[in-house]
Amino acid sequence: MQNHLNIDLDLFRQPKVQKLESELGSKAVVFYLKLKLLLAQAKDYKLVKKYWLIAQNLELELKFVQSVIEDYDLFVIGDHYFWSKNVVKKMTETNKNII
Repeated sequence: MQNHLNIDLDLFRQPKVQKLESELGSKAVVFYLKLKLLLAQAKDYKLVKKYWLIAQNLELELKFVQSVIEDYDLFVIGDHYFWSKNVVKKMTETNKNII
């Protein structure tokens, strides 16, 4: 299994990420990248929607965590989990190439 996740160099030019940074600051972009890394390590590349736990573990405000995850169309939000289509695609492709 892969132990890294490639980050696109044009990340900061993506309109959704630009909007995130302009509204919540660079801390939000760093948090977004941290979430992508956590998703890459998670089972099925999904995290449980326990935003309070994420906030507590990373010492962030709950409202900030929820906003980054839900308000910028960066993640797919299910009933119990959230994930990134991009992370799922990259990790699935990479793991196929390793096998």
